Amino acid sequence: MMKNIIIPLLLISPLLVFAEQDVSPLRVQMESKYVTDQSIWGQIIYQKNRNLNEQESEIEVLIETYHKSWLDRENDELSDILDDNIIRFRSGFATYGLKDTLKRIANESRGERPSGFKSSIQMTIGDVIINVDNKFASSTYAIGIRGGARWEYSDLLTVSQSYRQINGKWKIIGHFESAKLENHNIKSPSESVPNRIRPFTFDFVYPVINLERAIKFYSGLIGPPDIITPTTASFKFGNSYFELNSNPPDKGIKVIHGETNGYGVIHVASLDDLIKELENQMTINSRAASCNKGRCLVTNDESGNIIVWKEAQATNNPTFKKPTISYNSQLSKDDLQTKVINVLQAWVDIDGDRATEIQLDKAVWIDDAYNLARGRAAIANAIEARWQKYDHSINGINADLFMNNFKKLSLGNRYLVTFQIEVNVRSNLKKSFNAFVSQIWIKINDDLHLANTFIAGSTIRKDYQVSDLDYTAYPVNDLGIAGRFYKNLLKSEPYRDDNWFGFWSTESVFGLVGPLGKAPWKPIIGKSNGYADLTIRSADRVYDYLKNYGSSFPVIEAINNTSGIDTQPGYRQILSTDSEGNLINFSEYLEY
Repeated sequence: MMKNIIIPLLLISPLLVFAEQDVSPLRVQMESKYVTDQSIWGQIIYQKNRNLNEQESEIEVLIETYHKSWLDRENDELSDILDDNIIRFRSGFATYGLKDTLKRIANESRGERPSGFKSSIQMTIGDVIINVDNKFASSTYAIGIRGGARWEYSDLLTVSQSYRQINGKWKIIGHFESAKLENHNIKSPSESVPNRIRPFTFDFVYPVINLERAIKFYSGLIGPPDIITPTTASFKFGNSYFELNSNPPDKGIKVIHGETNGYGVIHVASLDDLIKELENQMTINSRAASCNKGRCLVTNDESGNIIVWKEAQATNNPTFKKPTISYNSQLSKDDLQTKVINVLQAWVDIDGDRATEIQLDKAVWIDDAYNLARGRAAIANAIEARWQKYDHSINGINADLFMNNFKKLSLGNRYLVTFQIEVNVRSNLKKSFNAFVSQIWIKINDDLHLANTFIAGSTIRKDYQVSDLDYTAYPVNDLGIAGRFYKNLLKSEPYRDDNWFGFWSTESVFGLVGPLGKAPWKPIIGKSNGYADLTIRSADRVYDYLKNYGSSFPVIEAINNTSGIDTQPGYRQILSTDSEGNLINFSEYLEY
């Protein structure tokens, strides 16, 4: 069996040599159709615990009622079970109070929604753990989602909820969820159903001729870049970046006016492991490349598209200074706030003993960059696992932490605390992150102990037309073969639409488009052939902006139908050139 991955030498032969593993092409859907049984849409399946007492059973009913009302868009029912002071975190954003929460819920998508349906998904609730103490209760559970109208998919949520009883009636006062964690206690759909357990992160990069000019063009749409170097400008979207690069890592990455010139940078834990995976896939062109803050490997996929793989390397450097914690002037630094700050300080100091000694023996720790942990020992492991990702020294992680938007709700002998943190990693800005944190503190014998922690990556709202990096796409010669190649490497099942595979990452979709008869867009061997789609608030405003910039609006059969604003079911899109001549797409979704 031939296995040729040579680094940094360039292999010439395009011959595919597959190892003995599953290399059968993936099933391809060539036309839009409803792919799931419509009878399951709007259903709740509850894997109930039969060993609950009366109060725990009341909470179980509340959990089911909440999700059913959400699915059915019954805001009146939701307003009856949500506390006036509810704090809710979902999809990277937090809302505070009943009015703002209901407004947010009303605009949330329940899957693609054909006429006559309120949703196109089914929810399975399971792995439910409920704790009730007098007039306060909390729960953690998982939700498996399966559905889809034009395309089928599955999802998995991890949920933490808090409740208080007022006048004998339980209400939800805290709802926090993440879609980034696995849970093997929830039955998974068949392998053919794509999942949204996001196993990988990637950035998408456009080559540019004039970096200053390109920054000006995109800043008017996205806002100023989060990171600027002499050759790059990076715009942050959650854990991913949309980037401009005037000095790409390969000569095949260059601006060709009016073409799709973008490429993906896929983050991996180990390039050595990736090389072994590639050896088992096929013989391909691979070469090492210079890479800021890590190691990079440039390869071509089976269609010749350039892909860059990056391994970030954490550094242990004794010269790194001690991490700092700061906060806004709203903090009064009472006993509770002091405890919260002490836990954060222990976290950045890499002091596991201090971070866990304040936890209750049966405390719950949910970190969507790691997993769910129960008990002090498991929590210590979870905290340590997170530390390993960052540059550090004996003083702690090489970062500065800022805490803001601190809120506290008193619930008898408990406190529900929420706040935002910004962690700025000094030596590698791309490792910086924003997170929403909720905690439940209990007062026992005049001392405060931490019972529950929920940490999830949050999105900073920018008041610009572009709100998100929605999806990216590469053309491929054979969608089934290319789909199998990427499925094996990304460890993810794609969703299928018209001649399309989409792999969900931590933030956006890494997509593949198969060949169409008359399509001028096709893979060119040894070239970056991809494009990105940016989610926008108003197609009309963006179209005017692009016209004023002198952008052109081509029609590419595999992408759009109409020059300029192209109206599709559920969204409006614009395919245009940017200031450098790269093709880029913009989409306004009509239902959030």
